[in-house]
Amino acid sequence: MTIASLNETAGEKNMRKCHLRPLKRANIFQCLLFHLLVVCSVLWVDTSPSAVASRRVVQEPTSTARNEDPPQALIPGVLVERTLAGGETKTFLIELDSNQFAQAIVEQKGIDLVLTVLGPEGSRRAQVDRPNGTYGPEIISWVADRKGVYQLKVQSFESKASPGGFSAMLETPRPPEPRDLRRILAESLSAESYLVKVIVRVHGGEKYP
Repeated sequence: MTIASLNETAGEKNMRKCHLRPLKRANIFQCLLFHLLVVCSVLWVDTSPSAVASRRVVQEPTSTARNEDPPQALIPGVLVERTLAGGETKTFLIELDSNQFAQAIVEQKGIDLVLTVLGPEGSRRAQVDRPNGTYGPEIISWVADRKGVYQLKVQSFESKASPGGFSAMLETPRPPEPRDLRRILAESLSAESYLVKVIVRVHGGEKYP
């Protein structure tokens, strides 16, 4: 091998090294840039109390959801006992066929309750609050005008009432009789009469009993 060929071979090696060095430097630069972006993305996350609270808003239940338990089926002939405080609502689901007479009996135990029945589409069918204070039965009756699931809502009359209890039972649904229709009318008139008395007392300056 001649000196010229040796010089040529050495020159080729130097050229390959010169080409490899920029490539290695470029790879190192890309790796550093990637790690820098990862670190910046982690540090950019806002961990302030306001930001954390804003991310939790969707997960936290609303005040209405906290004051109302999930609905429970009310089975005919089965006695259910619950506790209730002011501002709370208990919802019971009642499945009825069209033209069935239904009657729920709720016994108040230390808290004044209001009973409301909603139809399958959510409109009010009946509402009762007898003038018997915080003890005694509240009876609500209605006739299903369509097949579906009806809601019986039990809630306290006063939003700041002390905790109390109640028991609820659904009578066996059946076809309505003439006496049932008279009872529904009497319950409606009794509820309206009591409401008028409350309004008169409030406007007259008397304290609600």
